[in-house]
Amino acid sequence: MVVHESRETEAVETPDDRIAINAKVLSTESRVSPNSECHGSGK
Repeated sequence: MVVHESRETEAVETPDDRIAINAKVLSTESRVSPNSECHGSGK
């Protein structure tokens, strides 16, 4: 891959990337504090 190309890919956020990031954040939060799951669903 060309360095410039990879930079462009990083700059553009695809729906899949957002879902993956959100999943990571949610899994991390639930691990840190189980109560965050109830709090998160309330949002």
